[in-house]
Amino acid sequence: FGSRASELARSRLWSDAQARPTEAPSRSITAMAASSPLPVTSLKKDDRVEIFFLKDCYGGNNGPPQDGDPWCPTTGPTFALKFPKVMLTEGWLPALVLADWDASKYNPLQRQTWPRVQIVEHQFWTSKKNSMIDMRLEPQEHHRLIKNIDPHHVRMYCGAPPALSVFMVRWGGHCSVDPTVEGDGGWGESGASVSDRYIANFMDQLHDTVGVGSAAQGGGYEIWSAFVQNTREVGTLGNYAPGVHCAMRGVHKAGFYYLWPVEWQDSSDPSFAGYVEGQSLIELMKSFEGEGIYTRFPYNSHLYSVIAAKTWQAQLSVFPELHIPTTTKMSRVQILSDPRRAAQVAMDSLETLRKAKANWAGAGPAEKGDGQPITAGMVKLGWSWEGTSVWKFDGVDQLAYQLSHGLLQAGLFGEAVMIQEYVTFDFEMRFFVIGDIALVSGDAGECISPAHITYNRWNRIDAEGKPREFEKLTKNRILSEIWSQDSVALDNAHKTGSQIVTKILYWLRTECAEPPTVLRVDFMVKRTGPGTSRVMLGELTELGACCLGWDEGPRLVNDAVIRSCFNAKPDMPVPLAAYSKTAPTGHRFGQAPTTGKKGYKGQTNGY
Repeated sequence: FGSRASELARSRLWSDAQARPTEAPSRSITAMAASSPLPVTSLKKDDRVEIFFLKDCYGGNNGPPQDGDPWCPTTGPTFALKFPKVMLTEGWLPALVLADWDASKYNPLQRQTWPRVQIVEHQFWTSKKNSMIDMRLEPQEHHRLIKNIDPHHVRMYCGAPPALSVFMVRWGGHCSVDPTVEGDGGWGESGASVSDRYIANFMDQLHDTVGVGSAAQGGGYEIWSAFVQNTREVGTLGNYAPGVHCAMRGVHKAGFYYLWPVEWQDSSDPSFAGYVEGQSLIELMKSFEGEGIYTRFPYNSHLYSVIAAKTWQAQLSVFPELHIPTTTKMSRVQILSDPRRAAQVAMDSLETLRKAKANWAGAGPAEKGDGQPITAGMVKLGWSWEGTSVWKFDGVDQLAYQLSHGLLQAGLFGEAVMIQEYVTFDFEMRFFVIGDIALVSGDAGECISPAHITYNRWNRIDAEGKPREFEKLTKNRILSEIWSQDSVALDNAHKTGSQIVTKILYWLRTECAEPPTVLRVDFMVKRTGPGTSRVMLGELTELGACCLGWDEGPRLVNDAVIRSCFNAKPDMPVPLAAYSKTAPTGHRFGQAPTTGKKGYKGQTNGY
């Protein structure tokens, strides 16, 4: 009953406001009230307590919650007056009880039956876009500190530090990020990974998994949030790192950066909400990592640079066993000087690399191909998202056009573009690797089985050379509509995909000794004959990737992220009793692991 989602829902019921879909309680409020014990059963006037503050529950004039821009406490003028604002959005605050209270009179739907308290000690309050209130100088604002608080979020004062302090960097611009939940290519109920909807879903699960802690044992969590409106504020925020680190009281400290890094200048176009310049974001992450705050969303800064920039596609394409289409890079100056010559040089380079790969040890049919020269391919930009910077070309002339069109767009400051051979395929296959599944051991014959697989296809290439009409597929549809019931060929594709994923996880350990929390690996798959298939690696997609209709995906991803926050210091106890209930199985498509180790790896048969 003390879940974050339920608390938000109760606040909105009290104010006659309609609960948001992502914040609606899963059971009736009365049923939850009967099943959840209260941390306090009685309070006396002037008792010193702590209340768990939830940003979305507290409005002005002791009235309904402010959905738009609620006021939050902060540590002082620096965090309150300058943009970007830094504030405590969830966590324990000291308070005084204003009137005697007894649990026998408590009704979860009648706010006047909740304990009435006054928040103390935090005199500086701010909001995302408003100025600061100094409660010492503005007594007319004291009503903001007097609240009726649900007793599930009241405890006797103990001052214990939380088990976890989270620092979130979020989009706070004039235009909000569209969660894009609808359609085959939509993000589903969880929403896009930098949207308020996605973040709220994570905070709900964090609250319900870790809990808020108790006066007797401490524990729980707190969230400090910074809301940025542009790249300039991202750069400024790095200067706050020492102060934020001091404000975070938790035993464990974790950074979450909910922004999309790109190689574009900022734009006021609403479709660019949530995008900031990539290197500025990486430098921000480095600043906070330098203060001892682990990045837990998406990855540590150096690994995130490798994944987001996509340069690995060119660097690793020369290794036949990774099944990456032959790829090269072309600098901006070469394209500016002579696009036609740049295109010819790129095609010559692709052909040289293709022939070399075909003769190297480890090359199989997928790399040897039919021996024909490369004549078509794809132009790709790094630091790009959702397939927006990919263009197909046929021949040197069209490549020259796509190079100029892609790299010389207004506002783009990328230094290079990637040119990749064209791979025909029947559908895409996406492997989700979550939590302990990524803990490769190096044992002979090791082959990682994913937590889940999804399938899709693109039904056409538009006039600009972009893939369009994304369509989700199922295993049954692939066999019945595309592959003539050739289940042997599909099993072969699954096996090849698992082998590639295992090798990619080995390589990732060279880039970052700590394995990734979550990784989605995308493949292009084609049936080459009865019982045979070709699998080519297309993309490595970072933590926060769309789950593409996998209902359990967001919950399992969030669980793995929460685990990582506590695994930052292996010698510390993990205060999460819910792990055994929420851990991913990893055996969705086959038998249980045979290694006997903690985790979900092992050679499994049949998907």
